[in-house]
Amino acid sequence: MAGRSVRVYLEIGGDARFLSHLDLLRVIERAVRRSRLKVDYTEGFHPRIRVSLPQALPVGVGSRGDCFTIRVDPGHSLEIIESRMAGVFPEGIRMTGVEEGPPPREPQWLGLSIEVNNGHAAAESVATALREEDDRRYSRASVRGAAVILEITGGGATGHPPRVREHMQHVQETLRRLGFTGGIGEVIKLIGWTSNRPPST
Repeated sequence: MAGRSVRVYLEIGGDARFLSHLDLLRVIERAVRRSRLKVDYTEGFHPRIRVSLPQALPVGVGSRGDCFTIRVDPGHSLEIIESRMAGVFPEGIRMTGVEEGPPPREPQWLGLSIEVNNGHAAAESVATALREEDDRRYSRASVRGAAVILEITGGGATGHPPRVREHMQHVQETLRRLGFTGGIGEVIKLIGWTSNRPPST
């Protein structure tokens, strides 16, 4: 079937954060089957749904703004796709939107919301320390409640997307350096593409 490409956006939290990239792919395939949409399959003895996923998240990291891409029957409207996909995911995974388009390019920047267990004062201290470092990776470091909000520039000349784990470790090290021992809580990845930024949260 020569279908058209559709992106399905997801929010991943709760216990679903602990799914590996491969497990998440299986969950998505089962959800698409439950939706009874007409989609493209691979060829061969064991055909599988053609699904395109962005870079893998570290296990335990939640996400807002991730998406997967499938090719669907041209006769399916976006409204039909959205209504059929709405209730097919397990607890912890929620569909947040559908749009037409090919698989997005690897992210050129990330927005990370890192909840600091020590609360607002620790988050403020970390954000101040990161701003004072004048690290070119960070275009902005701010605070919202007990979370440090980082806008992270992409891979520059190498073209590699920013890596979530590296920035988590950097925030953890900054907390230790400042004398905080509570560590960090849930990290939410907001994927941004070359020309689009996700809505602020």
